[in-house]
Amino acid sequence: MGAMRIAKEKIRRTDLRPVLVRRGAHGKRGKPVSVEANFFRLLLDKLKGTAYHYDVAIEPDRPKKFYRPVFAQFCRENYPGAMLAFDGQKNAYTTRKLSDKKAKVVFQPDDGGKQREYTVQVKEAAQLDLGVLKTYMKSNEETMAKPMSAIQCLDVVLRSAYENNPNFVRVSVCRIWCGNCCLKDSLIVVAL
Repeated sequence: MGAMRIAKEKIRRTDLRPVLVRRGAHGKRGKPVSVEANFFRLLLDKLKGTAYHYDVAIEPDRPKKFYRPVFAQFCRENYPGAMLAFDGQKNAYTTRKLSDKKAKVVFQPDDGGKQREYTVQVKEAAQLDLGVLKTYMKSNEETMAKPMSAIQCLDVVLRSAYENNPNFVRVSVCRIWCGNCCLKDSLIVVAL
């Protein structure tokens, strides 16, 4: 058998042109296939107008795998009834204005590890206008700057819904799409 020769060619971004197909226009050749998409349209009609961003500091800073349960215990003890979305590192978001706090938390791991004392500090970092997301999504201007702080807030809130839930597993990376533009890399989750 002779060696197959494959010519490699560098593809420039300008060589890739989108193919637009009218809705309802169907081809006559080929085999019809069903396609599933891994993105969802965001409906922001009921989105609260303001969110509060808080910086979170947890000491000692090791092991990081305990950050979420330590922060959850801190919130139960210091902010009862408040719903906070925590990114597992240094950021938390909520729709209620909270007072800055610093407190000690005695944490006992579920795996039977030894009990440890952590110091958690929550300090307000910013007040975010989430209305810019609605404006951005309704705008057709390509030159409009992305509201990155509001997108980060939304991303953390969406992720926190499943991070502590054992019925969900991370599967792969995807993107949040709004119209024809990508807002932010994100994760797909699968319900078990």
